[in-house]
Amino acid sequence: MNDRREVLIVISMGGIGALAGCASSTNSGEDNDTDETERSSGSNTDESESSSESVSQIVQHDLNESFTVGSGRNKIEYNTRNIYTHDTVGSSNLNEEANGIFVTPIIEMTARTNEPITITSDHIVVLREDRTQYEADSGATTYLASDDRFDVEPVLFEELQPDVSVRTGMVFDVA
Repeated sequence: MNDRREVLIVISMGGIGALAGCASSTNSGEDNDTDETERSSGSNTDESESSSESVSQIVQHDLNESFTVGSGRNKIEYNTRNIYTHDTVGSSNLNEEANGIFVTPIIEMTARTNEPITITSDHIVVLREDRTQYEADSGATTYLASDDRFDVEPVLFEELQPDVSVRTGMVFDVA
């Protein structure tokens, strides 16, 4: 049984939002993320939307398209490299099961600042096609580092040095 879902990843800093879009077909009962890679939906489309940070503008980007959000001390370049769906996250011995389905965007972040910047998953949300908003599941995100399917460290709370790039991910439990 196939279940088609539209997912939008929203990144917001200072009232301006950016969006990486995708659509997915997920197979129930399967946990094979390599067969469930999302495709991008549209590019460079402005939409009005509000999030927990009162996003006033959302610009949609394709997968693997670099875009910058923020300004001054909060300027970060993002590139959504891939988006996976799966039922569990973690190792075979220590893992967490989704209440709905896990959505895991793999994002490359580069600080475009003159000083270190603190990065968290607090400014990144997932919007379902009906515009239901989801925040990262911090519990599930901690298991990301121990999951062999993903070659990333989870976004928890860290300093990103100027002009340094990190490839990271976060886990969203989406209904």
